[in-house]
Amino acid sequence: MMIQSSTLIISLLCIILSVFQTCYSVSTGTIIQPSKSRQISWKPRAFVYEGFLTEEECDHLIALAKTELKRSVVANSESGDSMLSEVRTSSGTFIENGEDIQVLKYEEGQKYDAHYDYFSDPVNIVRGGHRLATVLMYLSDVQKGGETVFPNAEELPQRGSHDKDDLSDCAKKGIAVKPRKGDALLFFNLYPTAVPDTMSLHGGCPVLEGEKWSATKWIHVDSFDKIVGSGGGKCSDDNDRCEQWAALGECTKNPEYMVGSTDIPGSCRRSCKRICTLCDGALKAGSGSVTRAIFSAECSHSFHFTCITSYVKHGNHVCPICDVEWKDIPSHAPIAKPTNGTTRVVPILTWPSHIKATSGTLPCIPSQTNSNRSITSNSQSSEPFHFNDDDPLDFQFKFPSNDKSIIRSIDIKTSTELSAVRRSISQKNFHVLINLKAHVTDMNQVNSDIPSPTRRAPVDLVTVLDVSGSMTGTKILLLKRAMGFVIENLGPFDRLSVITFSSNARRLFPLLLMDDSGKQHALQAVNCLFAGGETNISEGLKKGAQVMEDRRHKNPVCSIMLLSDGQETVKNRIHLQEKLRLKIPVHTFGFGEDHDPITLHSIAEGSKGTFSFIENEGLIQDAFAQCIGGLLGVVAQDLQVHIQSLQLDLCLSQLKAGSYSSNISCDNQIGFVDIGELYADEERDVLVLVNIPSVEDKDSGNQMKLVSVRCTYRDPFTKESMATDAIEVKIYRPRSLIEDLVVSVEVDRQKNRFRAAEAMRFARAAADKGDLPNARAIIDRCRMWISESASMRAGDKLCVALDAELQEVWSRMGSKKIYESTGRGYILSGMSAHSMQKATARGDSTETSSPVHAYQTPPMFEMLKLSRMSLPNFLRPKKTQPKYI
Repeated sequence: MMIQSSTLIISLLCIILSVFQTCYSVSTGTIIQPSKSRQISWKPRAFVYEGFLTEEECDHLIALAKTELKRSVVANSESGDSMLSEVRTSSGTFIENGEDIQVLKYEEGQKYDAHYDYFSDPVNIVRGGHRLATVLMYLSDVQKGGETVFPNAEELPQRGSHDKDDLSDCAKKGIAVKPRKGDALLFFNLYPTAVPDTMSLHGGCPVLEGEKWSATKWIHVDSFDKIVGSGGGKCSDDNDRCEQWAALGECTKNPEYMVGSTDIPGSCRRSCKRICTLCDGALKAGSGSVTRAIFSAECSHSFHFTCITSYVKHGNHVCPICDVEWKDIPSHAPIAKPTNGTTRVVPILTWPSHIKATSGTLPCIPSQTNSNRSITSNSQSSEPFHFNDDDPLDFQFKFPSNDKSIIRSIDIKTSTELSAVRRSISQKNFHVLINLKAHVTDMNQVNSDIPSPTRRAPVDLVTVLDVSGSMTGTKILLLKRAMGFVIENLGPFDRLSVITFSSNARRLFPLLLMDDSGKQHALQAVNCLFAGGETNISEGLKKGAQVMEDRRHKNPVCSIMLLSDGQETVKNRIHLQEKLRLKIPVHTFGFGEDHDPITLHSIAEGSKGTFSFIENEGLIQDAFAQCIGGLLGVVAQDLQVHIQSLQLDLCLSQLKAGSYSSNISCDNQIGFVDIGELYADEERDVLVLVNIPSVEDKDSGNQMKLVSVRCTYRDPFTKESMATDAIEVKIYRPRSLIEDLVVSVEVDRQKNRFRAAEAMRFARAAADKGDLPNARAIIDRCRMWISESASMRAGDKLCVALDAELQEVWSRMGSKKIYESTGRGYILSGMSAHSMQKATARGDSTETSSPVHAYQTPPMFEMLKLSRMSLPNFLRPKKTQPKYI
């Protein structure tokens, strides 16, 4: 592959070099040498050729351009017209020779913010297609700054470009190339499949010292002077079976191949022009009872008039086939009932009652936008290089630390697995349970002068939403309603930003305060969502993390919610440690049978978030509601449990804390468990295994101190560091065996929780290898063990729920097809819940008595009640017979 790439690089550079050699008579003696090419990235494909131009060639290009310099412009993403923008502050000119070569001059402070070289407007695309590749030639050295930076690129592990200390702060945001006179940078803007490569996002860093000269050559898919019709290509069929495929509905099911888009010409345009892709009905011109009026859009695509008026009535002004934004919109005439088929309508959200909207709808893009509250469609391509345009937090007044009106506390309880251990024996791996519970008590909520939203820690929330092609129809409707519910239930001091991803990722709006104005802006953007394209989870997650990383102001609590219904189809590998270096919980939601539970579970596990499996599409809103029900009540942050042995010869042997990190000192006397956040009314349980020594001193008392336990944490509301009192754990040490020995149900319950989580992990490993009989046998053994335990015999609710859940897991391993469609996601969601002791949504459960609600807190339950009350009857989830029994 590298040999082929080097050949392509040399071929492209030779073409460009031939332009110079015919443009002027400077004797260069330049010879293309493969050894001078250096690959800096494979995502995007980017290479540097050292010494591509001689000093004479650089000076000659500068001399040609000096007298013609004008302020640089950018292309309007809608019309394709050139326009001035603060995004690009250099001056430049085009040198005509075949295709245009643009020479640019950057003075101190001038820059070009991050952008893509491929086009997003239909006007430039039809003049020769996308810019396939860019060759950027550096015509001068720059003392400081002026680097070309790729913020999304993945650096090659085996080689780095140069010392990071030599780069400006701007260049340290990604992979950067320092301008050196005579060097040339080649990078590709499209994948080999002709799909735009979002990794090719690049910018010119500000020049800090000196000046920067460069020359840019763009290589297009076709001749740049090629003029084609407004439809982006000829209306013809490239395959004899196009008409048959169109009759079978392929124009709607497979629009990229059949109809094409602004990026890719379709192969069956002629046949698909006879199909209305909104209802899959035939387009028939003429008169009579079997014909319907036809609307032909400016992009050349046609639809039934009744279908398209319904479509645009709800704020959709973008072609559902090619995503071109229309300027000429059909009038909102009364909709006649179609004679054939049913129209597919993008519905309106149910708006919060306190928000006034004219005529009952909110348009996609407001007519007047505040610069701090800008909204973009998820089809637009321009956005700021840094996401530091978040709403300021002007309300951050301080509360007195001695204010006793709200009491937040962490209660600690301890239990030992046995009430007594004989003095004459030693016992290894003796279990001590530490139970933590967060409490919030508002002493004067009713008479408080402070509005209730301020009496909890406000939240910064970023939702990363899959809007790929598989989210069409009811799915996108339910996603919009779920987001409407989230927006309605955030407080005026919470902030929200929405990221959407399909083939690319887009930030719809920055972190906005969810006051009335912010909610209206957010709802407008959400109502504008449409589905289409591939699934690029990696890009969406990275952009969501950037919103959190670049924000100027910070609310005490922050979190990311990521929903996807598909596999990663854009071939980017998600390396969480590299892409998401922030300590921000990412709560992931896998939707339907085709999502990627392994990737989503990995993202959640690596960030201390949760993974939920939503099998029933009607449960999206419930899953979101349960999640925000917890987020809106964070009581403690950076919670850490400290365990100290109280006997020199008593050692800590193990800390069982699920997914939470733990550590034991070298002398086995001190242990730590990092819990992180704790929601109101949430509990965490840690099992401490200790080695108890025998007692030979006859004069010692009958009680032995084992360990002391205390917690430290930060109050997110007052931002104070807090600490609990230390609690000592003691055990009775009789000289002889006692008859009333008590076995702790609490400790036994947590043993069963860890057994169940471990059984799910081993069963999943076996099932992933195709050994389903062994996987089921592992579940059977665990169920038998739990059934014989003291806590199960006592009727403990958690153990009953664990047994029911394990039975469900066993059922979902009945065949390879069942396991891969629903079993894997169900198990991973259960593992996430039990290892974190956090509530997750699983399967198609709709009842609160279901075993999957074991860790649900009262605030979560109340938010779920609100969610179910807000849904109309036809959207509420209904029980269906499981397919796997």
